[in-house]
Amino acid sequence: MTQLSGINPAIPETRESGARLGHFESLRLTVRNQCMAPLLCDGDTVQTERGKHYYPGDVVVVPRRGQLAIHRLLGYRRYQGNWCAVTAGDHSPSLDDPTPMNTILGKVIAGGRPEASRIPTLHRVQATGRYLSFGLRALFRRTARK
Repeated sequence: MTQLSGINPAIPETRESGARLGHFESLRLTVRNQCMAPLLCDGDTVQTERGKHYYPGDVVVVPRRGQLAIHRLLGYRRYQGNWCAVTAGDHSPSLDDPTPMNTILGKVIAGGRPEASRIPTLHRVQATGRYLSFGLRALFRRTARK
């Protein structure tokens, strides 16, 4: 999870939370966890910026349980009739809940290690592979139950 610098980090988890902060084009955040280490470590300050498009491998900011999370975007999926982002921390063994597209607050453009802002192709491929592996595991679990 992360904390907003100079702004109350308590953000209700609603579809509107992205809209409430949406008037910010750029946010400066302080990392308060190790879920993205060594890319982003506890205490790192990062700069985020809204984008028109987010691609697998991007490190994005999303509301999560009343706070903000800086996690890697792995892909997209349909959920309750809408397209949602699939995200996870680099050290998380599971995926985050689906994130509605309008609640993504931006992506990391500076701070932490250089790869946080300029995502190498390898990291994009790894993010896509991780997304596919979660999907295949879910498919195998479903077919095993039948």
